[in-house]
Amino acid sequence: GINTVLIDMGDGVQYDSHPELAIPGCWTKAEFRAELARIRALGLTPLPKFNFSACHNAFMKEHAYTVGTDHYNQVCKDLMEEVGNAVYREMKEYGCTYWLAPAMNIHRNPLCGRNFEYFSEDPLIAGKSAAALVRGVQSEGMGSTIKHFAVNSRENQRKRCDSIVSDRALREIYLRGFEICIKKAKPWALMTSYNLINGVQASANWE
Repeated sequence: GINTVLIDMGDGVQYDSHPELAIPGCWTKAEFRAELARIRALGLTPLPKFNFSACHNAFMKEHAYTVGTDHYNQVCKDLMEEVGNAVYREMKEYGCTYWLAPAMNIHRNPLCGRNFEYFSEDPLIAGKSAAALVRGVQSEGMGSTIKHFAVNSRENQRKRCDSIVSDRALREIYLRGFEICIKKAKPWALMTSYNLINGVQASANWE
């Protein structure tokens, strides 16, 4: 029978302790917890549904974690696993299953709009850093989604661009970090990039 209940979360979840920051259409954290508890008490599984176009800046406002480049600068696997575990605890509190991170593309061009999310220009550092975060998140049953696979080196027109790259550079630089992370941490999911790779859409490239 049906054992999952879809919760219409409207515009997301926001602070309880800061009414001056209230956003119309958002649940408070206390309301969200109470609803999750009510549904679970009935032996059902709650499945939150969010209006992401509206709640992007309202949902999960509790903690701000340092960006990927700063994680790399820590050069501390244990600390990064602790960060991942903190993310796991917050995911559990909000009823999330997958973390759409970490992003682990290579710092190829300093003008790339999302370099702050990425760890390094070194695929070894990117792979090991991502693996540590993934292990932390997945230590107790939540999932990580590593991204953007692969060769996502720009944000401007990224749905139209074609990343032209040799086989050697592709395997030694752009794919190597993903390979390391998958072997060391076994992330639950992988998000493909929008761009083409040597003329083939990343999500449809069997090579």
